[in-house]
Amino acid sequence: MNKLEFMKDNNIAIFVEIDLQNNTMDIKKRYEEELENYDIFYQYIIYNILDNKDLKIYDEYLEGQLLPRRGSQGKTNCLYCKPSNNKIICLFYDFERDYREEYYYAEELNKKIENFYNENIE
Repeated sequence: MNKLEFMKDNNIAIFVEIDLQNNTMDIKKRYEEELENYDIFYQYIIYNILDNKDLKIYDEYLEGQLLPRRGSQGKTNCLYCKPSNNKIICLFYDFERDYREEYYYAEELNKKIENFYNENIE
């Protein structure tokens, strides 16, 4: 399974992979899957990069926090996962459920990301 297949199977609109070791970021977007609100993507990803130019800011942000870490704006969600010490994954998707269902869905997505990176990274 590649990233685009993962995205399609899980209704992910934007998949961001941050490689802390190489200080690189890869952003994949499924154009058939639109987000209700792109502000959260720009705030969490684009503006942070423009302001900081160092991807280690994401590692600093997640340090000491329980993972996966979730943020939302309306029904658009961002899920931060860290499948290894050198990778941070941010998934953007639309989802409207109650808090408990959203929590369990985020946990499920986190496990899928861990499995994805343990089984077959592109």
